[in-house]
Amino acid sequence: MKKCVRWICLLLCGFLLTACSPDGISSGNSTGTNVKYRSFQTARAEFSMVFHVSDSQFENSTGMTVTSMFKGAFTVTPKDTGYTVTLPELQISIVAGDASLEFHNGNTYTGEAAVRALPFKALTEGTFTAIPTAQGRLETLEGFQDVLTQIRTETAPYGEKITAQAVSSLNEFLNENTLCYLLEKLLFSVPEGTLRVGDTKERYFDGLAPYSYSMKDKITYTGRSGKADVFAMDGVVSSLSVEQADSLLSLGLPYYEMSGTTAGTCTLYTEGELLRSGSSSGNATGICYFPDKKPENGSQVAISRQMTYSVKIVE
Repeated sequence: MKKCVRWICLLLCGFLLTACSPDGISSGNSTGTNVKYRSFQTARAEFSMVFHVSDSQFENSTGMTVTSMFKGAFTVTPKDTGYTVTLPELQISIVAGDASLEFHNGNTYTGEAAVRALPFKALTEGTFTAIPTAQGRLETLEGFQDVLTQIRTETAPYGEKITAQAVSSLNEFLNENTLCYLLEKLLFSVPEGTLRVGDTKERYFDGLAPYSYSMKDKITYTGRSGKADVFAMDGVVSSLSVEQADSLLSLGLPYYEMSGTTAGTCTLYTEGELLRSGSSSGNATGICYFPDKKPENGSQVAISRQMTYSVKIVE
């Protein structure tokens, strides 16, 4: 078994406790179209992310595949220049060989299973404030540190090792950067204002979990189709910085050195209960290092990723 897949198994097992319709614009429109976010009192923002990590395409591979699924729904209400956000619905499934980690917020956990589920349960009990910068970026999520504090407090009776495992489990699979990335996709990522077909902007996301990668998205307005504005999203996947890689390895986490691409679309609806929907998929290849970055401790990996999301008005 490759070292990085072995690490994931240890983590899972060892946590003891563009044609347009007639009413749309064409590519020759020179005046542009007014694109804006619609108002609402409460919205439900759903997402699903699935990752497959495998070394089966490489020589001398073990054929091991790790499948990670993250599915949930945020409840969103406007606040000042941003939103108040909760995550009352969350499902997680991570399977690596015979090892697995499963969480569903609707289930009741006792004993060791309750300790394993605690990091994700704490996430579903938090209240967050998402306020973008003037450039429409969500750089921090107020309230995430409170979740980490809750995890430390509730695992303290089990000892420092269990506390460290619990905090590591949340940061490895759904860290603050990843939640900001999801909320940007759901709420902020596409531009507003008068846009012409072909107008673009870029978004950069650093230190995403799982698999410690970064991504640059190019968002291109492709025009209004019927009662919706459509954007193409092309991304480039890259590795973290050397300093970030060293930090991960020093914490006993694997480091993925990889490159790849993603492609997807995002649609903003001008009427109806559906505010936004989108999807993306991508692939990356590279090397996973664990427990250090010595050549003999690197395993070649291939990662595929699929994501879907939608935002609907509740009231």
